[in-house]
Amino acid sequence: MTDPLELKVLRFIRKHRLIMPDTKVCVALSGGPDSVLLLHLLLKFSSILHFQLSAAHINHNLRGKESDQDEEFCRSLCKSYQIPFVAESLDVSGYAKTEKLSIEEAGRNLRYRFFEKIIDDGTCDSIATGHHLDDNAETMLMNLVTGTGISGLAGIPIRRGEWIIRPLLEVSKDEVLHYLHRMKIEYVTDHTNSLIALKRNKIRHQVMPLLQELNPEFASACMRTATLLRQYHEQITRSVLPAVLEGSFTFASGKLRIREPEPDIVDAVFGESVRLKVRDTFGAELTYEA
Repeated sequence: MTDPLELKVLRFIRKHRLIMPDTKVCVALSGGPDSVLLLHLLLKFSSILHFQLSAAHINHNLRGKESDQDEEFCRSLCKSYQIPFVAESLDVSGYAKTEKLSIEEAGRNLRYRFFEKIIDDGTCDSIATGHHLDDNAETMLMNLVTGTGISGLAGIPIRRGEWIIRPLLEVSKDEVLHYLHRMKIEYVTDHTNSLIALKRNKIRHQVMPLLQELNPEFASACMRTATLLRQYHEQITRSVLPAVLEGSFTFASGKLRIREPEPDIVDAVFGESVRLKVRDTFGAELTYEA
């Protein structure tokens, strides 16, 4: 193997021990360029790293015939690669309306519920998603705009929990597209990604290009910063927050009572302890918006 991108991703997987021998890895396959590249690379790596590969497609039913065409593309691609394939159809719009969520939040919740199901039933041991370097930079900017503290500015983690892995996090979007073009690998395009309506798409199409004019390596700089912030956050979570959490909260009759922090606890640490306690108690995420 001599291709620079292939070597880069393989080294990243090995460095972070994302895939272990004799495990089952399922690619979350949308049919878009990122997940198609991931499927292609992991198929190449499966004999080197000695794991079983499969793919799962989620039909969100948000774009009519296009959604069905994406599912059929993924099914055909996996058939040509001789990769086990499973598809799940979701009513994202209905769930969003019932739960009073945005379409993006509803889709994410249902996706991860499906991922948990195929982990629990033994279909796979881990789910590989196609998040890449530019996604991480966009997420950091989104969280900066919203106000989420250190945890949000730490960007997209290489792992989420025990079973979500992101092997492409050091690969830029340009690298993804260049490789697919060079290898003549087909993929589908979600036309909603080109509409500058959602906050993320405004960041993607308007803000990111300006920042990349100032620094062409902006996404890589974000990744380095995110890594440092994640290390700080993990250290605080392990060494400081347990003591703060123990003495600062009581929960009774459905109400969470917050005591005044000790004088030596800085606002940032206490604020993070409140955020974590609310998340763990009520399943809700707080932001730092004014």
